[in-house]
Amino acid sequence: MQDVSRYIEENRDRFLSELFLLLRRPSISTQNQGVTECAHLLQKQMRAIGIPAQVLPTARHPIVLGERRSPAATKTVPIYGHYDVQPPEPLELWNSPPFEPTVREGRIYGRGTGENKGQLFAHLKAVEAVLRVKKRLPVNVTFLFEGEEEIGSRNPPGVHRGQPGAPCGGLGLLLGRPDAAQRSAHHPLRRPRRSADRGLADRGEP
Repeated sequence: MQDVSRYIEENRDRFLSELFLLLRRPSISTQNQGVTECAHLLQKQMRAIGIPAQVLPTARHPIVLGERRSPAATKTVPIYGHYDVQPPEPLELWNSPPFEPTVREGRIYGRGTGENKGQLFAHLKAVEAVLRVKKRLPVNVTFLFEGEEEIGSRNPPGVHRGQPGAPCGGLGLLLGRPDAAQRSAHHPLRRPRRSADRGLADRGEP
């Protein structure tokens, strides 16, 4: 995997630039602010990697659903994430603008960096790196990124069952609770559990 690691290092600046573009989209589900626009941006980023992706409407905020199949693969890995974020208020507790990602001492500060745009972006770039270097994935990979996790995830299961022609075919329903999926997600710039710098916290907590 050294060649994959080398690809990631060689493209680090581009990866950060693309992540920052995603982080600058507010996508505040509780306020209906920028959510659909963020879904379409995420779809565009997935397609650029080579992941066929759709933006599927729900009763409120859309789902981004994608799938990358690999010839002869016998296993499928489902990846869940959410692109919606909490409101940034109270703004006075931030040391930098919440939707202007800032790097300080090797860490990214801003809304969505730790939960959940940073995690889902890391998964996407891992897939990109393997595809560019190895030319194929060892497994099929499906992606379900919702825009309502911060308001209770009420609509995604219903819309998924109602889309028989969509990628994944219903596999996303096997993912279980979103918080369980998040606990298994890791990326190198995730925020620590506790920090004295409130600019690092997705919800403003230390």
